[in-house]
Amino acid sequence: MLRLLACVSLGGCVIPLASPSARVEGGYAMTAMSRSEVGRKTVRAGAHVVGNRIDADASWDLGAGYVATERGEMTDASQGAYLEGSYLRRISPQARLGIGPGVQLVKAGGVFEPIAYVRGALELYTPVNASGSSSDACGSATGGWYGQLGVGTYIDVQAPLDQRGGLTVIAGLTLRLPAFAGIALVIPHCD
Repeated sequence: MLRLLACVSLGGCVIPLASPSARVEGGYAMTAMSRSEVGRKTVRAGAHVVGNRIDADASWDLGAGYVATERGEMTDASQGAYLEGSYLRRISPQARLGIGPGVQLVKAGGVFEPIAYVRGALELYTPVNASGSSSDACGSATGGWYGQLGVGTYIDVQAPLDQRGGLTVIAGLTLRLPAFAGIALVIPHCD
């Protein structure tokens, strides 16, 4: 708040901008125990090592982030963290397959629950090393992107690590974004 007040009173301010490379995905879950659990939405967002590289021949990935699944008829909504690794196999200049294990630690119904999974993925991607700028009478911004941009599809087979058992299959879409760093000059009250 203090920074905003200083920006407004001084007639302009410099704002640093940055975001790490990210993989964001959404899918639908189907639990083997019940047909009523078909179609529960699940979301993951995290930082992954391969997204920070220009190397198109990368053979592995390691990532961590946030995961959430909506409430089903027989299950509570859950949210928590995930950690996963993948072996990557390039199948064309802009496509690769990935397979690897992962683990989630989610809180559902007030209880923490560890879940193991195996993930298979197909991704179309391109290395990105670009910069850009924009300017008008009210400000200016410049920045650069570095890493990999991609879209794909995935399927996970999950099993809880507690005694209750049961399998969940999740299928969905993936978006990979490169890292971004930049700076903006903003002039408030500009006409």
